[in-house]
Amino acid sequence: MSMDFPASVNKDAVTKIVFNDTVKLPVKSTRLLGDFHNLKEFVGLDKVDASDMEYSDGLFVEDHSIESIDISSWKTPKLTYALEMFSGDHSVKTINVTGLDTSNVTNMQEMFAHSYNLTNIIGLNTLDVSNVTVFNYFVAWDVSLPSLDISNFKTVNNPSLLNMFYATPSLKSINIAGFDNSNSNNTRSFDLAPGYEDPGSYPSNIDDSKSQLSSVVTGPGMDLSKMTFQSVVSDMNYYKLVNGQAVLNDSTRPASSNWVASVIKVVDRDHPDQVFSTLLFQGVPGSSVNVNIPSGYGLDKNSTQTITLGNQTVQDAEVKVYKPGTEPDSNSSSSSSEASSSASSSDSSASSSQISSASSSSASSSENATSSSATSSSSASSNESNAQNSSAASSAASSSQSSASSTASSNASSSNSSSSSDGVIDNHNNNTGKPTTNTSNHHQTPQKGHATKPSTNVNANHQSELPQTGQRSTKAAEIFGLVLIVLSLGLVAFHRHDHHKR
Repeated sequence: MSMDFPASVNKDAVTKIVFNDTVKLPVKSTRLLGDFHNLKEFVGLDKVDASDMEYSDGLFVEDHSIESIDISSWKTPKLTYALEMFSGDHSVKTINVTGLDTSNVTNMQEMFAHSYNLTNIIGLNTLDVSNVTVFNYFVAWDVSLPSLDISNFKTVNNPSLLNMFYATPSLKSINIAGFDNSNSNNTRSFDLAPGYEDPGSYPSNIDDSKSQLSSVVTGPGMDLSKMTFQSVVSDMNYYKLVNGQAVLNDSTRPASSNWVASVIKVVDRDHPDQVFSTLLFQGVPGSSVNVNIPSGYGLDKNSTQTITLGNQTVQDAEVKVYKPGTEPDSNSSSSSSEASSSASSSDSSASSSQISSASSSSASSSENATSSSATSSSSASSNESNAQNSSAASSAASSSQSSASSTASSNASSSNSSSSSDGVIDNHNNNTGKPTTNTSNHHQTPQKGHATKPSTNVNANHQSELPQTGQRSTKAAEIFGLVLIVLSLGLVAFHRHDHHKR
């Protein structure tokens, strides 16, 4: 069904327009739904088919009494001309253009102008303006508009920005990070229009003689000196980006403590040399801005995308992002886990070596004691027998004590090694010369007779619980050595008794 109003309709008498069925807008829809000065409401705009519309100039123009317009359901793949599309809607407070296809639009002059009570344009920052060549008076005379974020607008075709933000005294913050006027002439975008009078719904409580602008975000290609920039700070000396640095626009004047700047860089956390964007955020101290995260990236857990201006004249800020699929700090955690596993394996091998050495020493002592006993039994002379028996006992005792001493030394060495490992000095994170330890989320199985100490640089998510067998084996070796001493002494006593009998 095609839309067409009878020529005889009295537009001033219409207060509501209802779409009950699907209605298709024509290619040229100039002022088709405009000039309804007393219209209060649209019903069923989601039933409108705008797929063939190419010209929407003045489509809703001069609908003085409407307070809300929502065309977020419209598909406009052929739209090329949006001049004055919502201009002169004096009472409108909210306009929703989310999803509107403007990729082919070339002219947006006065698209939202003269909307005196407009405070919110939903979806504005999602519009594709890559082919727009004219932005003149884009939101001019929108005297109630409090803020404007069009950071995604990329002015690649050197468009005309003449009076783009003209007569917007309530505007407190604006983000035009994607704008480039390096090849433009003086655009006078921020001029005010004091004393403006309109017979319509112009708010009487607006002071249109003074700007309330307290912060602005720009990119490397924006020169505010071409835009007759004004702000709430009368003695403000604003900044511009030069080779990534904030430089005062007027080098002959000092910086103002009431107007400061921050150079913001959005960087790849895992590849710090990759800088996605460099922004200049300037305004009164305490002003904040949310920095856009590049498409396909996430915000690093140790970073923030909200930057607030401090009291320093110029400060630097960095927003770190990372590629999804790589959790923050995952690489360092993996390396820590591998290092911990390697250290544990080395300690385990050292313990095994010490245990084998102790067992070999004990076995050698046992063989010496048995050999000495056999020699003593075959002796014919009592004096020789006594000497040999004494020598055998002495040899066995000495060997067993050596074994025990070796075991104890091994155990002490292992203990010292463990203590040294717990106190590793991290030269990268600690310049005090004292051991640094990480005790967060760490759990370690207590060992008998030893105080529990957290291991250094162990990630709780990758910690390996290794069996603590080294000290048990060492204890067994000590007991075995003592048994050998007792047996050796018993053999000596037995031979002495046997000698006396003879």
